[in-house]
Amino acid sequence: MSDRLTGLARSLVLGAIVAAASAVAPGATSAIEKEGEPHAGRPSGFASERATFSVRFRDIVTPYRVFLMTAVPGERVRLEVVDGSSLRGRYILEADRGVVAPLPDGAWTWEAPAEEGTYRVVIRREAASGSGNAGGGRPAAEDAITLNAVVMVPMETLAGGEVHGYRVGDFPQEPYRDLPQYLPPRGFIPLTPAGDLQVSPHFTLAQFPCKGPPGFPKYVVLSEKLLLKLELLLERANEAGIAAPTFQVLSGFRSPWYNADIGRPRYSRHIYGDAADIYVDNDADGRMDDLNGDGRIDLADATVLHRLVEKMDGAAKTAHLIGGLGQYPTTPHHGPFIHIDTREYRARW
Repeated sequence: MSDRLTGLARSLVLGAIVAAASAVAPGATSAIEKEGEPHAGRPSGFASERATFSVRFRDIVTPYRVFLMTAVPGERVRLEVVDGSSLRGRYILEADRGVVAPLPDGAWTWEAPAEEGTYRVVIRREAASGSGNAGGGRPAAEDAITLNAVVMVPMETLAGGEVHGYRVGDFPQEPYRDLPQYLPPRGFIPLTPAGDLQVSPHFTLAQFPCKGPPGFPKYVVLSEKLLLKLELLLERANEAGIAAPTFQVLSGFRSPWYNADIGRPRYSRHIYGDAADIYVDNDADGRMDDLNGDGRIDLADATVLHRLVEKMDGAAKTAHLIGGLGQYPTTPHHGPFIHIDTREYRARW
């Protein structure tokens, strides 16, 4: 269907919308000063930017007040509120472009515009008085989740190993072990020099591009699941006493061409946009910080993050984010770092 709305698309759902328990802020983690453990005693002003409800689209449930949602031109995306709290109120979905349609079960569909670009889809809970709440419960304060909806350049645009003149190479056509997560991605997100896109509370699109070729145009593949895992790990790190506002991304997306050029495995998760090599660098020296407080920068600092990920991958609440995990020592080219991804099965090296 063509884009029928050029102005504000608005759909209103009254009353309680209850689907399932939303993600809740994780509990505090103790920090113990020993090798492989975080250095205690560093107060953090970190804010997770979780809303008091979550939004589900496809297989993603996000509680974050700003988040990425990708789509291909004309795709209909189902969105629903996930609210496990005792708060009740009314929810509104607003979109600056696209077609919004309410569904009988209280959810919506958003039909992406035919034009590639970035659009805003906002799910807002309006404030409600105690007497006006449907189904009882405490009065609801106003809250909102903004989805930065990117209508991607479709995979079908890739021709001769290029997307609009940007060298990408060719994705493997036969999935690794016939697993669906190794199919080529659905599309590409444009990255321009004019601005940067907030893809989650503590990460921007400019942190994930391929390192080659230089210049523009430039395109990125980025998974929403990876962003959920990075945000959760960042929360865990700050709860453990590591006052990090974000992670530095040593390597995010790698095009198949660049991945082969640097001699990495053909089925590297980096080419699918759900892998990141990361470290903490609050002093901006381009290397990992001393996370365990022993006065040295070495593999033990990467182990601090590694152990946090191990706990996440072993927990039932975060099992849907399970994936690969590796740690790397210092070399002449980089400091220690860890690799994480969301390949949907456990892998360690």
